[in-house]
Amino acid sequence: KIITLANESIEAQNQAAEFLKQGNKAAALQPQTVSRDKLTTIQTLLPKQQDQQQQDQQDQEQDQSEEQQQDQQESEQDQQQQEEEQQASPEKEQDPELEDIRKLLEKAIEREREHEEEKKKRDDLIPLPPFERDW
Repeated sequence: KIITLANESIEAQNQAAEFLKQGNKAAALQPQTVSRDKLTTIQTLLPKQQDQQQQDQQDQEQDQSEEQQQDQQESEQDQQQQEEEQQASPEKEQDPELEDIRKLLEKAIEREREHEEEKKKRDDLIPLPPFERDW
């Protein structure tokens, strides 16, 4: 039963990934929750591990697989955002105010970063007073 649940969970995740590739995030949510539910069912069906080391190893493997799935989903979302930006470029021409605001915010963030870097450099250049040195 655990193996069939695992296979069904994999199929649901693949289906969710396909929906994400198509750009349909809302439709991808349902297969993801189905997959999560199947995985929690598998977890309850598994016997309790007496050896903590084995359980830790399984947790690490599960974390790695989850990270891989998240990385895959993030990369797909990045691709979607890039496609949306490419499609939105004609819209940007129609709404120059939003583009101006975005540029202004980016400049402000860059200035803030530069200011923080300059502060660090200044602090590094000032020598410690003799009573604060640890020698």
